Amino acid sequence: MPGPTKPFLQPWTLVEHDESFAVVDASNTALALIHFEEEPGRRSSMRRLSR
Repeated sequence: MPGPTKPFLQPWTLVEHDESFAVVDASNTALALIHFEEEPGRRSSMRRLSR
């Protein structure tokens, strides 16, 4: 049986790191981590998005 759900507090913030973006809510809970790569050869081999 699933446990109780926790709401994601607004506002959500986008935090940019060297090779990723993090989406965090008002309580600093990470909601998503999205990795990206600028170099096309590495991007395709690592299956990352472009910035």
